[in-house]
Amino acid sequence: MTHPAHPDPSGAEHLDAQRAARVRVRGPATAPEEEEVLLAPRRGHVRRRATPGQVRELIRHQLRLGVLLGLGFFLLVVVLYLLLSTVAGLADVTVLGVPLPWVVPAVCFYPLLILGGWLHVRASDAAERRLLTTIGAAEAQGVERRP
Repeated sequence: MTHPAHPDPSGAEHLDAQRAARVRVRGPATAPEEEEVLLAPRRGHVRRRATPGQVRELIRHQLRLGVLLGLGFFLLVVVLYLLLSTVAGLADVTVLGVPLPWVVPAVCFYPLLILGGWLHVRASDAAERRLLTTIGAAEAQGVERRP
């Protein structure tokens, strides 16, 4: 048995051998294609060939949805701020000893952000399913799609 202050020399050699055997793992050589990211098999999607135009339209739809949800949340924040700062007496109201301007963000904003995220994911998945249905219908009919 060796003392912890004096490590076993064979242990040091073993560590050196492990370090020499390590291989640095790097990411993929190329960036993933749009289709690989959007129609990921791990999310239950079946790989089908979508045209670049269809994928761009899907991306635009999801971006539009995100921007609309973000703008809606931003407008809500601005309206509540204006209400709390301009309506006389609202800033003085307390709920369980906490001022109303502190309670409103805690009770409203965080649940609304979670709800907005949930809605975005649901709507994005629905758009992806519609795209897959469109592609599947075109493949079933034997329609030749141009990339």
